[in-house]
Amino acid sequence: MTALPGSPEGADVHVAAEIRAVLRSKPEPEKFARELLSDAKTMGSILNAPAFLSGMSEEALERLRTAALLALHPDEIAEVEQLEAAERHARDAVELARERIAKRAGIIK
Repeated sequence: MTALPGSPEGADVHVAAEIRAVLRSKPEPEKFARELLSDAKTMGSILNAPAFLSGMSEEALERLRTAALLALHPDEIAEVEQLEAAERHARDAVELARERIAKRAGIIK
């Protein structure tokens, strides 16, 4: 799956800290962060640090991570979902074939 932006380096470390400080100061940090989902740098700053640095719970950070992946990489997410559906379909076909072979071989009735 396509990754979210990596950890900041150099001067970006300070910008990332400021982004998290602003987020932490908001009454509803998760809601505020969701308004910025399409900004990869902001999402990287929030998601590549422990949740408490942004004033959010781990659960909120995971919800935000999922939403950011969908917002920043919609085509890749759709492709992964299609591949997973195809994999499930193939698994079902293999299971059906096993059952038919076992019946023909007299292993199961």
